[in-house]
Amino acid sequence: MIIGVDPGKMVGMFIYHTDLRCTIPPPFPSQTPAEQYVNALDKIIGSRIIRYGVDSVHIAVEKYVITSRTAKLSQQTDALEITGAVKAIAMLHGVTDVRQYAKSNLKFASDDMLRAVDWYSPKLRHANDAARQAFALLKDVDYPRWSELVRDAKMEPTTEG
Repeated sequence: MIIGVDPGKMVGMFIYHTDLRCTIPPPFPSQTPAEQYVNALDKIIGSRIIRYGVDSVHIAVEKYVITSRTAKLSQQTDALEITGAVKAIAMLHGVTDVRQYAKSNLKFASDDMLRAVDWYSPKLRHANDAARQAFALLKDVDYPRWSELVRDAKMEPTTEG
């Protein structure tokens, strides 16, 4: 299972099941207030591990970079707190594959690409940002499946980004 997370006051999450032993449901996008997200993620990871083992869970969290400009614009700490919570929950469950991608490095995961692979969710901006994280992680974890998804969408696979 690939889990993409867009941390913040409103947390975007995108789940893509990669296990061929089960009936693979469609990708699951969602947006949840930060205070409800931690419990939801704990349940999702816990149930997945019980069914398929700890090695079946891979998580990507958008890298939140604080610059001097960020500090002037916002004192919002939710993104950092959610990132820490995701890493802590993963650690408690024994999940070791938690990666972070900078949004600026995910040009190959544009809105057009997400639409082409049917991962785009109108009106769910945070879920779409989480889908970009999941898309990048799938590319790293299971490149053949990522390439197939992109080819089926009639988009050109690229290794850029």
